Amino acid sequence: MGILPTTVASDVNARHRIALAKWLNEWALDQAIRRVASVDAPTAARSPDTNSGESGAWRHGVPAEGQIILLPPASATFTAGRPTYVLVLRKVQDCLVVVPFSRFATPATDREWITGLRSKPLRVLCLWNARRTSADMLATGWLTARLRPNKHQLANKVFKKRIESDEPCMAGVIRGLGPPLRHPLDPRHEYLAEETELLDELLSELEREREKQEPEAASIYTQPRSPLLKAAESRRGYGRQSGKPGRWRRKHG
Repeated sequence: MGILPTTVASDVNARHRIALAKWLNEWALDQAIRRVASVDAPTAARSPDTNSGESGAWRHGVPAEGQIILLPPASATFTAGRPTYVLVLRKVQDCLVVVPFSRFATPATDREWITGLRSKPLRVLCLWNARRTSADMLATGWLTARLRPNKHQLANKVFKKRIESDEPCMAGVIRGLGPPLRHPLDPRHEYLAEETELLDELLSELEREREKQEPEAASIYTQPRSPLLKAAESRRGYGRQSGKPGRWRRKHG
């Protein structure tokens, strides 16, 4: 009986070593390509334009659970050169929880999951990088696909197990997770920091663009202020705008 756990552990370790080697190969190739591409890279990307008929031309109702959305690029060079797809995982109060897809076809850690989708940009979900955002912000992007209900339900289960409760997953799901991250000098730490910064930058830029395009509240007084009008006001601050709602707060998984 004591041989079985050892054999299982050996198989798991071997699988993790193979998966890590595949990911490291992808990482090394990605770094090499980016070093070459940076020589001719543009200084800035086009900002999202929700009036151009391209970005923001959302004709699919309110962004909803199970949808896969391609976000428009931010002004930074890196986000322009790297398409960012997100899955709308679930709705929480007035926000939507979105999970980005990895730029690699192999999961980097045990908090990234192989979706089983054929398209390379959609093969791996970065569960650890989940965020809360608004439907208005997502509507600046493009709807590219929808998960089947059973696949969407499974994605929610994996997210709940690995991120919300940090519990073991069923055997079939475990095979779709990457190798655990243990060593402090592992290059995957650099990858995680980079992905976090990328999504922070992109969502912040989209939020700023959305705020710029919000119509200002109409002023009660259309003519210049005067002592007579001030005397007619019933309370201090009458006619002033109360300010815009606060930004949504990011939530790590």
